[in-house]
Amino acid sequence: MRQYLIAPVIIALLVGSVAIASPAAFGLGDGSAEEAATPTAAPTDAPTVEPTAVATPTAQPSATPGVVSDGASGRLTILRGGDFVTLQLPGGEEVAREPSRNLSAAVSADGQWTAAVHECGAQGCSLKITGPDATETVLRFESGVSTPVWSPEGATLALVIDHVAGDFITSRDLVVLDPRAPDVQTVVFSSGPFLMPFVWEDAGHLVVAAAPGEGAASRVVRVALDGTQEDVGLAESQIAYFYPSADGRTAAFTQNGANGWRLFALDLASGAITDYGSMGSDPAGTQPPVPSATVKGPMYVAWSPDGRQLGFGGGYDAPYFMTIVDLDSGAAVRTQFEEGYPGEIKWSPDGSRVAVSTYDVERTRHEVYIVDPATGASRHVSSGCVIVWSPDGRFLAQHIDHTPGVAIVDVETGEYGMITDVFGETPLWWE
Repeated sequence: MRQYLIAPVIIALLVGSVAIASPAAFGLGDGSAEEAATPTAAPTDAPTVEPTAVATPTAQPSATPGVVSDGASGRLTILRGGDFVTLQLPGGEEVAREPSRNLSAAVSADGQWTAAVHECGAQGCSLKITGPDATETVLRFESGVSTPVWSPEGATLALVIDHVAGDFITSRDLVVLDPRAPDVQTVVFSSGPFLMPFVWEDAGHLVVAAAPGEGAASRVVRVALDGTQEDVGLAESQIAYFYPSADGRTAAFTQNGANGWRLFALDLASGAITDYGSMGSDPAGTQPPVPSATVKGPMYVAWSPDGRQLGFGGGYDAPYFMTIVDLDSGAAVRTQFEEGYPGEIKWSPDGSRVAVSTYDVERTRHEVYIVDPATGASRHVSSGCVIVWSPDGRFLAQHIDHTPGVAIVDVETGEYGMITDVFGETPLWWE
């Protein structure tokens, strides 16, 4: 049985009868073959989807250095060795460089504050908070802590702290704090040694999923900052992660059942849970997908910019497909890929197109497609991976297979120009 790639984050979760401190943001699934969750409420039945024609790659256009990049503008930040390097387009001149920071660091909505977990080890973890004047505060914890999550307005920080006795996690606390006074920490929710994913609903409330007992259902709770709780839903097996939409109205989550992994969406206001069907071909017992910018597995979850469409797909085993669901209508379309699973699903800034990079199981071949989210129709544009949209949706920055450096690809023609030529460089973001 295949296991998903799991990042070596923070410290490992409870496994069997031995536990060390918590891993990363929301914990890992236990891989048990529990029955798939039954929605407590569902606005529509799970949609029936029909596959579109199988997407098959076409010949790769020739590189035209300097030609395609002349049409691109803005600033592209790439990872070069241990540095973040910002390039000015179209020419690709270097305009800024800084040491690589933790890609999992959380930045407040106004960009003024950064919080990152670092220096984790046998003695616990540290949380570093950096303010607008570059002052740093370091909080130290004797056990594992989650990746911090900022409230929507960026004034409050939430994270999960583990409590450990010997080799066992005894409980987990959801804590909120003000970055201006980080030593004042308020526990708003506590649970046993089980998964506790959470998401901000608004500036004053979080939504938490916590299993009341091993192997039991996940209780979904709305929690105010003063600790007041309100039950909003119940999923019949444990929730491993929340994937919040950009508009803050919905949180997707995955559950492993007898028929493999399925994707659900939780309406944060009403607590309604909708089953959107199978994620892919992998059987029960495999690990859940990892919500990380740096770890790519075969089950990818991607929200549209407006938060009303959800793209997902996966499975190491054929058939490889991606499903796009419209949350308002329940309509769904499916795109099947011939040569690999959708290792990356990236919506264009305006939500009108989706770029998909497919990965073969050996991770040696990658093909990039542009998909129409309304119909599922696909068009091959290049070979490569690590795809980043330009702000105007005209280009992709990406790695080209077996070619060192970063390329700018025209999504209409597939023509591309190389703007760097160093092995191992990858694009990060474009502004």
